Amino acid sequence: MTRLVRILAAALLAVAAATPAAAQFDVKKKLPKVPGTEKGQPAAAPAATGGGGTLVLDDAVVERMIKGMRAAKAYREDAAKANTPYGRHIQAKAAYAEAQPKCEEGRATYVTRMTADPKLQKKSEVYMDRFMAAQEKQDTAAMRSWGDSMAVLQGGPACAVKDPQQPNDFHDQQQAVETGAAAAELDASDFDGRESGQAKDRAIAIIQDAPPPDVSPSEQQAVDKREKELKDLMGLNPPPQARAPKPAPAAAAAPAPAPAPTVDPGQQAAAECMSKNAKKNEKDVERLGNLAAAAANAGDVAKAMVYADSINQIQSAGCNQ
Repeated sequence: MTRLVRILAAALLAVAAATPAAAQFDVKKKLPKVPGTEKGQPAAAPAATGGGGTLVLDDAVVERMIKGMRAAKAYREDAAKANTPYGRHIQAKAAYAEAQPKCEEGRATYVTRMTADPKLQKKSEVYMDRFMAAQEKQDTAAMRSWGDSMAVLQGGPACAVKDPQQPNDFHDQQQAVETGAAAAELDASDFDGRESGQAKDRAIAIIQDAPPPDVSPSEQQAVDKREKELKDLMGLNPPPQARAPKPAPAAAAAPAPAPAPTVDPGQQAAAECMSKNAKKNEKDVERLGNLAAAAANAGDVAKAMVYADSINQIQSAGCNQ
C-alpha cells in the first residue's frame, strides 16, 4: 500500500512540473502593450520628420505652410477693414499716407499759382486775416478751421486729410489681431506652434541661401518651386520701386515772342520797394523763413502761415502808399 501511494505521488509531481503555474491557478498572463495599439487607437503613421524630430519640407508640408500664412494674412486684412477702433485707425492712417504726396505736390506749385492768379492771392490774404483775428481772440477752433482752409487753398483737398491720433490702447488691439492671425494660421495649416515656427525658419534659411546642413535636395526643390509665394507671404520681397515719372513731351517749337506787357508804374515801384525791404531786413527774413519751413515740415500749417505773413509785412512795409 505504501509503495502504491509513493508511485501515485511521483506521477502527480511529474504532471505538476510540466504544467505552467498560470495554468494551475487559472492566472492570465499580461503582455506589454505596443504604444498606439490600444483599443480604438490605431498605430500612428510616421511623421514627416527627419532625424531628431526635424520637420521635412516636402511639397505637402510647404503647401500646408502656405495655406496657414494665407489664412493669417486674410485675418489681418479683415481686421483692418472692420468697423472697429483698430480698423478705423488703420483705414484713416492709409488715407493720410495716400493723401500726403498729393498735398505736397499741390503746395510745391502754390507760390507760382498765387503769383499768376490775383484772385487766389486775395483769397489767401483774406484767410490769413481771419486766421490772425482768431489768434488775437485766442479762438482755437476758429484758428484750426482757418488754418485747415489755408492748407486746402495751398495744396488742394488732399491737405484736408489729417494724420489720425493713435488710440491709447492701440497696441493692445494690435496684439489681439496678431493673436487671432496666429490661431487662424495654425488652424489652417494643421501645425502646432513648434512645427509652424520650425517649418518657416527652415524655409527662410533655404530662400536666403543659408540652409541648415541637414537640408536634402528634395527640400530645396520643394521650397524653390514655391519661393515667390513664400517670399510674398513672409515679407521677404523688396518693396516695389516707385514708378518712374513719364518723360516730358518733346518741346514744341517756340512761338513768336509776345509783345512785352506794359508795366504799371505803381506795381513796379511797389516791387522795388519790397525788394529793398527784403535786402534791408535780410537776417530777419531769413530767420522767419527758417521758422516757417520748420513749422511746415512739422505739419503745423497755421504756424507756418503766421511766419509767412510776418515776412510779407516786413517786405511790404511802406510799399503800398
